Amino acid sequence: MTIRLTILLQVALCIVVLGLTPPAVLGQTPPAAPPPPTATPDAQAPSAGNGDPATSSRANLERKFAETMSNATLVGHFTSKDEEAKLPKTEKYTLGKVAKVKDDLWLFEARIQYGTHDVTLPLTLRVLWAGDTPVITLDKFPVPGFGKFTCRVMVFDDQYAGTWDGGDHGGHLFGRVTRPDPKKIDPPGQNAPKENPPRAPKD
Repeated sequence: MTIRLTILLQVALCIVVLGLTPPAVLGQTPPAAPPPPTATPDAQAPSAGNGDPATSSRANLERKFAETMSNATLVGHFTSKDEEAKLPKTEKYTLGKVAKVKDDLWLFEARIQYGTHDVTLPLTLRVLWAGDTPVITLDKFPVPGFGKFTCRVMVFDDQYAGTWDGGDHGGHLFGRVTRPDPKKIDPPGQNAPKENPPRAPKD
């Protein structure tokens, strides 16, 4: 009886030892660790190149601004801070081609009409951006025949508004941006004078 009990205790002890022994000690190969998670396409860093959203957005905004202003007419009013009691006076700017020159500089072909002034001249103006809104920005800018002007004029949704200063006078300006109806513009040469048909030689 004692011998049998001793054998059973030895067998139980072996089972416990085998159960606690790591597989590598017993000559078994431990299970492989799971592979690390792979990055999904959404988690990968964006590639550098010409697809920069900021650059693409600015290019689109500049193209839209050029299309909006080219051949447009700005019709509105301006005030003078030394004549605040009076009604705003009318002003009109008729534009030809408007195009970016470089950096923040844009070329405006403009006819300026207000008061007794009526002058057509090219102007290289600075255009800065407040988010998606262009702001014509001048600082003591010399305009031939008018003087030096400082202004901040924003253009948005076919409207313009801002401030102007001519040194000893200044005020506000505001109005609408209008464009000619393409259907009413005569194709080139349509209204050109017609040539008389050749006459038959006299006998």
